[in-house]
Amino acid sequence: MAPFIAKAKSMVGLLASKVVPISIPEVVEGVGCTGEMGSKVKSMNIKKVMIVTDEILVSLGLLKPMLDSLDQAGVEYLLFDKVTPDPSVHTAVEGVRLYLEEGCKAIIAFGGGSPMDCAKLIGVLSTNPLKDPKSFMGTFSLTLSMASLPPLIAVPTTAGTGSEATIAAVISFPEEEKKYTVVDPKICPSVAFLDPALLEKLPPGITACTGVDALTHAVESYVGVWRNSTTSEYSLKATKAIFKHLRTCYANGSDMNARQELLKASFNAGVAFTRASVGYVHAIAHQFGALYHTPHGMANAMVLPYILDFYRAGCTDAFADLAIAAGFGSKGDSPDVLADQFVQGTKDLIRDLEIPGFVKGLSASRVAEIAERAINEAHGDTFQFSASPMQYLLDTGYPVPIYMTQQQCESIVAKFVDPSANSTSKL
Repeated sequence: MAPFIAKAKSMVGLLASKVVPISIPEVVEGVGCTGEMGSKVKSMNIKKVMIVTDEILVSLGLLKPMLDSLDQAGVEYLLFDKVTPDPSVHTAVEGVRLYLEEGCKAIIAFGGGSPMDCAKLIGVLSTNPLKDPKSFMGTFSLTLSMASLPPLIAVPTTAGTGSEATIAAVISFPEEEKKYTVVDPKICPSVAFLDPALLEKLPPGITACTGVDALTHAVESYVGVWRNSTTSEYSLKATKAIFKHLRTCYANGSDMNARQELLKASFNAGVAFTRASVGYVHAIAHQFGALYHTPHGMANAMVLPYILDFYRAGCTDAFADLAIAAGFGSKGDSPDVLADQFVQGTKDLIRDLEIPGFVKGLSASRVAEIAERAINEAHGDTFQFSASPMQYLLDTGYPVPIYMTQQQCESIVAKFVDPSANSTSKL
């Protein structure tokens, strides 16, 4: 796509971001707060809910306080624990079938980004289960159709995706080896339960990757051209808390204060990026997830330093603000020095968190393809006009501060080639 078309689409997105109302979920927070779920659901006059989660979380017993609370409140529930990483559209289709058959009236999303995304799509599909799921992909399809979605309550078990505060869901279409996104204010959760007790046993590696995922949301929403004073405040608050508490959570997962602060940072970053959007980090990371099932947080954490280098010359003032929030200096310092400190400080954080340096299975033969897909996503060229004019026109891309060429993107993607991959293999 020509850069001027991408820029024009981004300007349309900017206008939309100023006029489309997006609610901020009610927050229930504190150690053990999921034990209050029953009273909350009952107060919403909901008699039966579907709980969307995964088998591992169920086996760990993390849902028990919430389930006990629902039982005590007399609220019926259907447990749907079939979600896997990078959830497939087929899982959501199965979920909505059960949701409708069992007469559920609301959804509780319990887990990380995958259960959150799957739960959102189940809600979307429930509005018209006979419709092709792909037709819901893109921006504002639900708002334009005047569809009414079931209430959604989000319970994050990682501090990173921010999905408990966003209007987006990413879903895999395995036959195409692609991920598509639904973006619509109607899929934002009504309530978010931020319970640090759920994260106490979260492994350090997942803590690290999801924490940098939240940082990526804060950074990309702050440097993008859709940001405003409100999103900037949320981005900077999130950045400050992540640099202050992520290393602590990585080293000591039982620190409930640090866990609570990181959960709130993830929420704040979610509030910011669901209004100000993201950028090239996500565009590239989504391809790694779709093709190689790289966990989303890990993919973002790997890519972030390289995009910071790419943005550096054009984002001095923004990086300086982020540096101050992160504790690297003060307003009286040179903006260039501060910007360099932020880039280096982020790289140091990612090094300390032992983030992997390559995508397992990625061969050099697929670099160009991945770069092209990432550029198309970032520049609003995911859908073909001839196939779906409305989805094409509503795909506003990402509000990146500097536009990247195909060649520049390829040079970044090439840095993640697996040294052991056969250059001629698909995987």
